[in-house]
Amino acid sequence: MVRSCMCVGSVEGVCGCVDTNVRPCAQPPQKTIQSLRQESANLFTSNTVFIEKYVENGRHLEVQIAGDCCGRVVHFYERDCSLQRRHQKILEQSPAPISQHLRADLCSSAVRIGLECNFQGLGTVEFLYDQDQKQLYFLEINPRLQVEHGVTELVTGVDLVSLQLQLATGAPLPFTQNDIRTHGHAIECRVYAENMLPQNSFV
Repeated sequence: MVRSCMCVGSVEGVCGCVDTNVRPCAQPPQKTIQSLRQESANLFTSNTVFIEKYVENGRHLEVQIAGDCCGRVVHFYERDCSLQRRHQKILEQSPAPISQHLRADLCSSAVRIGLECNFQGLGTVEFLYDQDQKQLYFLEINPRLQVEHGVTELVTGVDLVSLQLQLATGAPLPFTQNDIRTHGHAIECRVYAENMLPQNSFV
């Protein structure tokens, strides 16, 4: 495992949040693995860890998809969520500043994943793009509307909350992929309260 960690680049705990549970193997791998296993054992139900590729110059890209009971899946194009702190999103934007070729690859991959798992409802397929190696990696699929869905609504003009309710009743998708277009640019920013201290004045 130590040898693999040195080649691949990072180690992650099976339990816990991403912001505290991913460690690049910059220091000696044995120390990184032991430290994370101990922390996981203290905080969670498992001290199991796994290794994964460390991407130094990456973009966090995600695609909004919707699937219906008839086996159809469409996408609502992509969002860029690369600006993060402690692996937590700070800014989301659509469209992402990427090439048309990558956009097409990204969106078609998301739809293929949705079709493969017979996805129904609204979901988000997340990817990590290695800008140095020009390689796209699948991260996860979230079978729900995420906070940043408003960005997609603004550029596509589609009410995703209403669509989710329609699909939940068993209704088919009311449009095809060709009907979905993007217009303009939308940005969503998050405000995080960190390291709060007691204040006796106006905050």
